[in-house]
Amino acid sequence: MTSRSKSGLTKSKLTGLIPSILAAGFTAGSFDLLAASVIYTATPYQVMKSISGGWYGKGPKGMPEAIVGAASHYAILTAAAAIYALAALKLPVLWRRPLLIGSLFGAGIFCFMHFVVLPLTPLGFHMKPTPLLALDFLANVLMSGAAIALILSAGMRMLEEAR
Repeated sequence: MTSRSKSGLTKSKLTGLIPSILAAGFTAGSFDLLAASVIYTATPYQVMKSISGGWYGKGPKGMPEAIVGAASHYAILTAAAAIYALAALKLPVLWRRPLLIGSLFGAGIFCFMHFVVLPLTPLGFHMKPTPLLALDFLANVLMSGAAIALILSAGMRMLEEAR
């Protein structure tokens, strides 16, 4: 017997989606890291050090800061996957249209990071429209958001088939 919360969601569904949430966060994080490396012609190590600037600001950075950058990057995208999963449990259309809605979700991730999170960091991010920024936006739409939605949709299908 499964217990239901006030919203009607079962604990078993939430628990059953944890592996898919982790896989979606890792995959989206890896795709985003690869895209940033290609777009900005930087090594993944350089990208991770750059991400750590959100915590430490500008200045010399080494391996410890790159590790903080990597942990932050993957944690943010895993949290995004968890948010999508929780929303999809209430709005089943998110499972049924993962490519379309996942792409929109990727646009939302990009906007949230660039207009909310980055301006609050010690770097005081100021976005200037450039072709590289447009490519970064497309990467978030097509790789991060879509990957999260597709992986979680597959995970939900597997849960439903197991019943």
